[in-house]
Amino acid sequence: MDSTVDWFSSPHEVMRQLPGYRIVRIISQTAMSSVYLAEDLTLPRHVVLKVMNPHLAKKDPSFRLRFTREVATAARLDHPHIVPVYASGDLNGTVYVVLRHVNGGDLGELIRTQGRLDLARAAHIVGQVASALDAAHQVGLIHRDIKPGNILIDTADHVYLCDFGIAKMESATSLTTEGQFLGTMDYAAPEQFRSGPIDRRTDVYALGAVLYQCLTGEKPFPNRDPSAVLWAHLHKTPPKVTDHRPDLDPGIDGVVQKAMAKEPRARYDTCGALAAAVTRPGTPRPAPARPRRAVWVALAAVVVLAIVITLIVRPWSDDPAALARVPAALRGTCERAGDGAGLPLSAASLSCRASGQTVQIGLYASDSALGQAYDQTLRQAGVPRAQGDCSKASGAEHRYPGIGAPQGRLLCFERNAVTWLVWTDDKHRTMAKMESRAADELKLQQTWSTWTKDPAFPAPPEKEVMDLIGQTDCRRAAAGTLDQFRDVVTGVVCSADEKGADDVSYYRFASLDGLRRSHTGQVGRTKAPDAFCPDEKPAKFLSNSTYDNKSAHLGEILCYKDETPTVEWTVEPLLLMGRATGKDAQALITWWEESRAPTIDTVIAAVNAQAEPPFPTEREKSVLDRVPAASRVNCLRPTAEQIKSNVPGAQVTAVACGPTSGAGVVFYYQFPDTASMRRNYQAIAPDGGSCDAKSRTFIGENAYSIDGKTAGRLLCGESKAGRPYLSWTNEKLRIQGFAFNTLERAVLLNWWKEDAGPIS
Repeated sequence: MDSTVDWFSSPHEVMRQLPGYRIVRIISQTAMSSVYLAEDLTLPRHVVLKVMNPHLAKKDPSFRLRFTREVATAARLDHPHIVPVYASGDLNGTVYVVLRHVNGGDLGELIRTQGRLDLARAAHIVGQVASALDAAHQVGLIHRDIKPGNILIDTADHVYLCDFGIAKMESATSLTTEGQFLGTMDYAAPEQFRSGPIDRRTDVYALGAVLYQCLTGEKPFPNRDPSAVLWAHLHKTPPKVTDHRPDLDPGIDGVVQKAMAKEPRARYDTCGALAAAVTRPGTPRPAPARPRRAVWVALAAVVVLAIVITLIVRPWSDDPAALARVPAALRGTCERAGDGAGLPLSAASLSCRASGQTVQIGLYASDSALGQAYDQTLRQAGVPRAQGDCSKASGAEHRYPGIGAPQGRLLCFERNAVTWLVWTDDKHRTMAKMESRAADELKLQQTWSTWTKDPAFPAPPEKEVMDLIGQTDCRRAAAGTLDQFRDVVTGVVCSADEKGADDVSYYRFASLDGLRRSHTGQVGRTKAPDAFCPDEKPAKFLSNSTYDNKSAHLGEILCYKDETPTVEWTVEPLLLMGRATGKDAQALITWWEESRAPTIDTVIAAVNAQAEPPFPTEREKSVLDRVPAASRVNCLRPTAEQIKSNVPGAQVTAVACGPTSGAGVVFYYQFPDTASMRRNYQAIAPDGGSCDAKSRTFIGENAYSIDGKTAGRLLCGESKAGRPYLSWTNEKLRIQGFAFNTLERAVLLNWWKEDAGPIS
């Protein structure tokens, strides 16, 4: 059970906070909620009481409001296949919802106890769920957590959809304000791992995954490694149902693959359309009937053939299930190995041979047995976990491959002039080992690479990173470095183009949550305090802080010293992390400020593409059209906090641009009327003369003219740090501008006269 359950109140404490209910037993606990079977003391009747994680509610300030609003929406869904909501609220600091208790079980229990379902029953269940989801979608509510555990089935096979606790209104993003992923990874659509919008087709994807599990008894992408599951959802084609159910019409494969398409626009438009398609592929296809005598003849032939195979084929070569767990290049050469194969805890051992190499392979009955056996081998080898790269030199241990989802672990070490390679395959629960003379170490590694199909550099994800950062002189990052990160897809190491930094590494992640957790781990390891390291003294060089551009949050920057000064930064819109080292701390920071990749143009383009709604809207575009071309640089939508600080209480259309030739950032706000713009300007206007770059203090306010006619007013001032700024209005266009981040008064004023705008 997740350690987060420690954040929950005890059942006794819950009953004290919610005195109208008596808890009978705990049904389940997750990181998000605790679910109880309870007695409603006012009626009385059994109900399901769901209490939200108080830590999550406290960490995300908008959580309580969002939860209350969205549960209220779900409560209005009077639908026969949605579990009715009896009550919900926030009482004594406890956020809760009370639901009908369904006498039966959930779909997950049904599949576990009865196995895969026939097509008719699966279609019956999926059809009822689809009906419930389409009703929710009509009022703009997206469930986001469709899974067998949230599909309840009573004793009459009536289906209820439950747990709208993490539902969101359509077009909301898939992450909390803390960047935390909410949902169940085994059924989540690709967009749920990104920070982009979700809609009804997100639920279509999950329902397609549930359909697959109904028909096969397995999840679409079963793997104990969450990173591998995430990678599969983002990149792998959904598996075919008919690989497990050859009795079904092949058309069902197309139904599942369309439902689970990577791009939402390629999926069914509604859940009802998916349910309707399930009934169209066809019915199970029974094997053609044979005359009884033919059956006996065929059976006799099978027996004779089995005797012949036993006599002429080595042991295990007639065991397809076992051989399917072995690398394809080795399958025709395997035979049973003796107890001295040296693979601890294995249920069976094989000895295989290919490319002049003998390989010992252990087959394991469980993930835990495989893990224990590998850990034991690792201790005996005396090699620390997660270091080096076996493709470069022995004495290394790391995940493989060095790109994409991890498939297992690889260990290489030398002992008595002999090089050993040991690797696991998590999917097939195997561990294998082979050896060679130390002089043939490279050949050993190359042979292994051909069996595991390690992609050549640069693979497409690596090429994508190189394109983002605009670099070509790069190489694949050492595989051992990937283990320190969560949900990492790939890493490249590139030569620095400018002085101040040595080699620079870039890592791409599959999810924002993985990127943030990885960076937080580095901050914790270095014990860096909160501070902006470019502002810190180089001698200290230990701090971490967020950074932004024109108020838009971009990521975090961490500075620390191990053997040499190191700066690490995240670029959240691109799911990217950079790491650079240098000999001199000040020169390294200068490099980061002036030469780091990717360019700000690339980052801002990603920010705008992920904005909700996409930037610019028609109103924002009308404001951008008023910004002179020379200043219409890397424009974006300012944050709500930034808008509130500049124009408190006003409803405006806002854009931010820069850097320009005179100011680092410029904000343009268009007001609905002239009066509200004047009030906002007057609230900050200082007393003083006109703005003059040569005056002792840069504080002033005056009217200004265009073509001899008064156009608006201009004010100037200086920040506490002594940096000049401007604000001005344009009466005709109802636009107020703010210009910040410059050092020279004259430069700022000259820019304002020539290129600030707005223009009619």
